[in-house]
Amino acid sequence: MITNFRFLAMLVCVFYAAPIQARAQTADEGFFRGKTVRLVVGYGPGGGYDIYARLIAPAIARALSATIVIVNQPGAGGLTALDRVYRAEPDGLTMMIVNGTPSALAQLVEQQGVRYDLAKMGHLGIVSAAPRVWTVGPNSPFKTPAEALKLGRPVIWSAGGPLVD
Repeated sequence: MITNFRFLAMLVCVFYAAPIQARAQTADEGFFRGKTVRLVVGYGPGGGYDIYARLIAPAIARALSATIVIVNQPGAGGLTALDRVYRAEPDGLTMMIVNGTPSALAQLVEQQGVRYDLAKMGHLGIVSAAPRVWTVGPNSPFKTPAEALKLGRPVIWSAGGPLVD
């Protein structure tokens, strides 16, 4: 019951927040009118992020007076698509739904193959947020991520897989 309630609440928030966020970021509201906007999803069709994208696409389309096309680009837990979007020529007609925590972590720990810089990318809003927990073994010398980073060497962290172009 709780899971269904949370999912329903998230859907309501997404539908109401998407057009507000998209409109708030638009300098010239006529820019998108009649154009096609690509909404990139770094996962295959049918997964959670694909479903989110397809749920918010109609609201974004209405807010922008544009056609929204979902483009699935699976690979490395979304990191490959994020790299592609980052390296693409900016046209104002491409947006992406990103799993922010692993994307930021991959950049912070300088995961091999990561070429994007999230600080240089625009941000429309958050689809959902979940609490995160740092867990370590009882004998670990680190109690916080900051303590682990003080070593001055790369932190090895599990990820979705290797980046593929």
